Amino acid sequence: MTSSTWSSESARPLLGCGVDCESAHRFEALLAREEHPLPAVFTAAEVAFARSLEDPARALCASFCAKEALAQALGGPFD
Repeated sequence: MTSSTWSSESARPLLGCGVDCESAHRFEALLAREEHPLPAVFTAAEVAFARSLEDPARALCASFCAKEALAQALGGPFD
């Protein structure tokens, strides 16, 4: 295992670091079969925006990974 040391010039402490990886193909399947995939994760506006992009599955995948990594860093769900 490799560990890293993080530093910041912020007056606030670093709460944590989260990492998440997913396959964009998973989101292709979700978008194909559901109008609003993962409603507990994505708002209708997020899904609409992703669908407007060239690669909506990649957009939702990136958003999902960012949200999951933030939840890991904070140690739980967030609003």
